[in-house]
Order: sequence, then structure tokens, then C-alpha cells
Amino acid sequence: EQGGLSPLMLASIEGNIPIIKILVEGKADPNELMTWDIKDAQLEGNHTALSLAAALSTRSTVLTLLNLKADLHVPKDRLGSNALMTAARFGNNEAIPLLVS
Repeated sequence: EQGGLSPLMLASIEGNIPIIKILVEGKADPNELMTWDIKDAQLEGNHTALSLAAALSTRSTVLTLLNLKADLHVPKDRLGSNALMTAARFGNNEAIPLLVS
């Protein structure tokens, strides 16, 4: 579904770094936007693989996405949060230092 969770987003949420690398090498766009809400996870639309990882995954996953050129400055989510603010809101303290730029 266009605007929904892509395979890269799902791999990022799960912290599956080998699959993340395969998908990006296969031309998956790390800056693609998920435009709909995941209400059960308290996520408003306009998230990327990076912002989803910042909310729900590991430091290693966030670092991998940054190394694969995920953009810190993509549009903010509907609450006005960027990846750094999302990491803080979800208490992902390990990811926060990576997202400060």
C-alpha cells in the first residue's frame, strides 16, 4: 500500500540490519515516507525508516540507517517531531546522541 510501511521500514523497526543493508543496496529509499498513522504505537504519519528506528529500534539500527544516507532533515511527523524528538519521546536514549547534528 502506497504510504504504508515498506519492507525497509519493517526491517528497521525489527532491527534487522542485514536485511536493511540488502534492501538499501537494492535501491530501497531510506527517506520514503509512511503517511498513515500507527495508533497502537502512538505514531502519527510522516515517518521514515530512520524515525521509526529512532522510536522503536536499537542504536545499531539507527547508526546503520545514518551510514546508508538516511536524511535527518526529512519532513517532520504530524506532531512536528523530527527523528531526534521522536527518539526522545519514546525514550530511546541510545539513539539520541547519533541524531544530534
